[in-house]
Amino acid sequence: MSNIVALLCQIQSELEYSCANCKAGKYAAAAGSTVCTDCPAGKISVAGATACSNCEAGKFSSDVGYSAPLGPSCAPASAGWKLVRRAQRGRAWHTATDSCFGSEAYGIPTTDSTADTTFSVSFEETVPGYDELLFATGDCQVWLITTKDAIGGPFNGEYYGRQKRQILKSSINANPYTAEWLNRRERPEDPWISVIDHDSDYGMLVYGENGCCTDLASRTQVLVDHNGANVFIRKRNGEGPPTLTLDATNAKCYADRYPDLKAAFGYNTNALIDHWNRHGKTEGRYFNCGGQLSKTVDTSACNFKNDNVEYITSVGGVTDHWR
Repeated sequence: MSNIVALLCQIQSELEYSCANCKAGKYAAAAGSTVCTDCPAGKISVAGATACSNCEAGKFSSDVGYSAPLGPSCAPASAGWKLVRRAQRGRAWHTATDSCFGSEAYGIPTTDSTADTTFSVSFEETVPGYDELLFATGDCQVWLITTKDAIGGPFNGEYYGRQKRQILKSSINANPYTAEWLNRRERPEDPWISVIDHDSDYGMLVYGENGCCTDLASRTQVLVDHNGANVFIRKRNGEGPPTLTLDATNAKCYADRYPDLKAAFGYNTNALIDHWNRHGKTEGRYFNCGGQLSKTVDTSACNFKNDNVEYITSVGGVTDHWR
């Protein structure tokens, strides 16, 4: 009898997605599960987990069935993140069609990033002056942090098809890098935001709109496998973005961050600063050690080794020029 129940639940899940999530502190490892299992002592889980996670170093849990602390691991409230939009587990991305501008409000808001609900609240009203966005799956396994300018669209008037955009950090890379996204003005399902280049692996998608794509299982499987998708926002450190400092320390970080520049200029401070002024800031590169964002464009056609290094090293007053 239990096998029949499990089979029916699996079929129902595939057709209607109405099987319930395991509660926080429990997990179900296999498809067709009829019960949830308590996490053992020393491990924790969020709602809808397929496995339990070890307690972090310096922390412990002597209880069985212990739930994860409030706030997902990729977006802790202590870091200023606020949940503003969620698409629940299923075959539909976010209901909104505002190009991630955060102007649409719908559903019943919650602070539970694993809840069986789809909603959105006004981004600007929730965190006035916010400047960073974190897109994450419901289980926090796939995520990235970016900025409004990188998303483009209504934020800065930049619409694009398959263009490299800036990512501050992600679930696969702790350093800044770029990935191809889509944000076409005429397509209501855009922007498509992904941890890696769009179409490379739909399992790395973290954002789409217009309830897309009930007829394209490949583009929504990540929602099914990872308990939906969330959008968090914050105002960095309670302030604005970091201040750009054009000095030797940050020039060294600039070279270390980009192998092509290090190969061309080494640690030549003047050359690196001038490259930033003439090329870097329009290519979406970071100069500060902490990461200073600027407008992004596709850099695939650029050849930075063609820069005139002799000229660059002789240029003075570059800090004033940038300002």
